[in-house]
Amino acid sequence: MTKENITLLLCETDKIGGAVDELSCLIEEYPYFHTGHMLYVKSLQFADMEKFEFQLGKSALNVRDRGMLYSFLNDSVVEEYEIQQDTAAIQLPPSVEEIALPPSIEILSPNELIESFLQSDAKIKPADSTYEADLSAGMQEDQNFYTETLADIYAIQGHKNKAIKIYEQLILKYPEKNIYFAAQIKRLKL
Repeated sequence: MTKENITLLLCETDKIGGAVDELSCLIEEYPYFHTGHMLYVKSLQFADMEKFEFQLGKSALNVRDRGMLYSFLNDSVVEEYEIQQDTAAIQLPPSVEEIALPPSIEILSPNELIESFLQSDAKIKPADSTYEADLSAGMQEDQNFYTETLADIYAIQGHKNKAIKIYEQLILKYPEKNIYFAAQIKRLKL
């Protein structure tokens, strides 16, 4: 579907009913094309009311302005600049042959481009930073997170003093398990 066809369908909505398949292909190829969704839903409104109900919900998510979709479906006029803005979105970029390069620029193959980069010895230098952060505050342990599991991990890692400290805090926090925690502390001190 060409830009001219889309503009024609936007201006003459009575011709939309015959373009259901083309518009379906258009939004399949360009799923975020706002005007394409509007036209497809409008075409289904004329052709297949069952599909229209289903597609309206899907297209409403892809349309930039639902008020505009509502107006369009109810035969209100679409602003000219909206048509121009959205139909420009489906233009494809020019091919390599169409781009005129200045004579000072030479086109290199990927291997030549990589080789020239490696020969240039380009380096990224870090910016001078005078910012110094005190990270010691972040290293403080929060006693709210002391658990048997954390104590066990510290014990396995060989940090027995930290594990003992956690068990001592757990004795205060859970006095009903103080015998168990005392046994763990005794085991660690051996």
